[in-house]
Amino acid sequence: MIQLIQYSNRTHNFKEKLTPLEAHKQVNDNLINWIDIETGDRAIVEEIAKLFDLHPLIVDDILDVDQIPKFEGFEQYVFLSAKMLRYNHHTHAIQQEQISIVLSKNLIITFQEGMPGDVFDKLRDGLPLPVA
Repeated sequence: MIQLIQYSNRTHNFKEKLTPLEAHKQVNDNLINWIDIETGDRAIVEEIAKLFDLHPLIVDDILDVDQIPKFEGFEQYVFLSAKMLRYNHHTHAIQQEQISIVLSKNLIITFQEGMPGDVFDKLRDGLPLPVA
């Protein structure tokens, strides 16, 4: 699933179930744009990488969920990957999910494996209700 959250001091918009192309076309340079992608689908990750001119090796880093945390700086953006940890009260075990983040001027792209819930839930909950 691909979500786009756009915000500024005065506005907040939320769109979900977008295709990579729809998300790319709706990026507005006058707003902060957060594209949140919850999938391990190589085709979607590759399409996002192509649309946003991300280095080809980033696709491999996003999809390799067994790698150690990583940070790389590029001319137009920075890339980092890390593990999100959560405690499963039913199995009494710690679960992990990789998160990858691309950060550039007015654009944040987050990639998650697609497990239910994530570290951004509280951030999303704290945003004002979407503007109609």
